[in-house]
Amino acid sequence: MGFVTETASIVSTATRFNIFTGPTPARARVIYSRRALLGGARRSLLREARYSRRLEEEVNARTRELAGRSAELERLSTRLK
Repeated sequence: MGFVTETASIVSTATRFNIFTGPTPARARVIYSRRALLGGARRSLLREARYSRRLEEEVNARTRELAGRSAELERLSTRLK
């Protein structure tokens, strides 16, 4: 999503110059706005992905903890019988 390179050639009998004209100011605003929006969206997605991984880790840790407690209760239950 970069700038479109526009060149204008000035040709005379002796020399040739390439002049970079770049995007118009209105087009540059659109390009910069899109980059800012996409950058913000990317940061938001990365933040959500980190939060999702953290939640998944917490759920896995809690599941292991509950599995251990369940096994302990099962062992105690069989001792009472």
